Amino acid sequence: VIVAVDTSGSIGEKILDQFFAEMAGILDDVRPKRLIVLWCDAKVHRHDELEDASDLNVVRAKGAPGRGGTAFEPVFDWIRDVGITPDALVYLTDGFGSFPRDEPSYPTIWGSIEKTAKYPFGDVVDIPIAA
Repeated sequence: VIVAVDTSGSIGEKILDQFFAEMAGILDDVRPKRLIVLWCDAKVHRHDELEDASDLNVVRAKGAPGRGGTAFEPVFDWIRDVGITPDALVYLTDGFGSFPRDEPSYPTIWGSIEKTAKYPFGDVVDIPIAA
C-alpha cells in the first residue's frame, strides 16, 4: 500500500496529525506487508517505508517536507518510475491541486479533508478534522 501525504502550504500541523492517525489506522487495521509513504506538495520530497505503527514515531520526528503548491501528478509519476503496482494508493489531501490526466490501473482512494473537493477518479473517503 502506498500512502501519499499532501504537504502543501494549505496543510497545517493539526491536519498532519490527523493524517498520521489515518496512517496508524491503515497499519493496524489493514496490516499491509509494506507501507510506503510519499511526502508531496508540487514534487515528491521523500519516501519512507513502514512496517508497523511504531515506525510512525520515527517518521514524525523527520518532519513533513514541503509546504509549496499542490500537484498530484508527481506521486503517480513516482509510482510509475519506480515500477511498483500497489494494491492501493491512499492520497491524504484537501483535494486542491492539479490531477493526472489518466486514471491509474491500481485503486486510488482519496482521503479528503475538504467536502467540496472534486476528484476525477478513484473513491473518496471523508476525513473529519476536529475543530
